[in-house]
Amino acid sequence: MILGSGEELEADIIITATGLKMRVGGGAQFAVDGKPIELSDKFLWKGTMLQDVPNLWYIIGYANASWTLAADASARLFCRMINDMEYSSKKSVVPFLTPVEQQKMDKDNVSLLPLNSTYVTSAASRKVIPRAGKEGNWKPRSNYFVDMFRAIYGDISTGVQYR
Repeated sequence: MILGSGEELEADIIITATGLKMRVGGGAQFAVDGKPIELSDKFLWKGTMLQDVPNLWYIIGYANASWTLAADASARLFCRMINDMEYSSKKSVVPFLTPVEQQKMDKDNVSLLPLNSTYVTSAASRKVIPRAGKEGNWKPRSNYFVDMFRAIYGDISTGVQYR
């Protein structure tokens, strides 16, 4: 290998990283009331909760910034919602779409991770990534400051049902 300085650097071994397979949720199989959940059929509410699945929060990072920044915003939202549930004696929270919203989002959605990397496109074709909408609480997150503000002060009741 020729370095920027013009010096040659000989390698003892070269390892190529191929075959990376993305597995959201570690490949766990989700079910509600015994019915399997197909991740690619569901949308993520505020980039953290899977539609129609109670009390399931995701930690998914940014495609355009540090992964841990998005994890921090997700954790803040999670803690806020759990504290709110404890205060109001609720046991679960479930993100949902009305049938009209579902029909609209099925026709007009975006990639959760807007990347063209092979491992991301492969995961999408294997149907292991939830979907994202183009508007509202279903949009993918991309700005730490906006997301953190919304996690701390934003609406945590629209598009979810507390039970």
